[in-house]
Amino acid sequence: DADFARLYMADLLGKGAGLYRVRSELGKKLVPREVIDELLADYPMDTEVERACALAERRLGRSGGDALDKSEIKKLVEFLVRRVYTRQVAEAAVRQTVRVDTQTGPELK
Repeated sequence: DADFARLYMADLLGKGAGLYRVRSELGKKLVPREVIDELLADYPMDTEVERACALAERRLGRSGGDALDKSEIKKLVEFLVRRVYTRQVAEAAVRQTVRVDTQTGPELK
């Protein structure tokens, strides 16, 4: 179980999945909770925003991604949230990818 779960987690991370999605998908595969908890103890949280940025950049590559308006920025954040990144990670990734001030600007309101 542990070897399968480790390989499956690596595959999910390669596809841009976030922490909550990894946990959910492992649970769907009936991996025991103890194994999931052990694997997620080694989860690469320090690269979570980087993986979300890479996914956002791939998404923007499909749609052009030049000058995004307010609604397109919100859609990009929601896309990342649907990929089961936290809202904070999604907003940080959009902030870095699109280079807008989402802390004080109205883009995400």
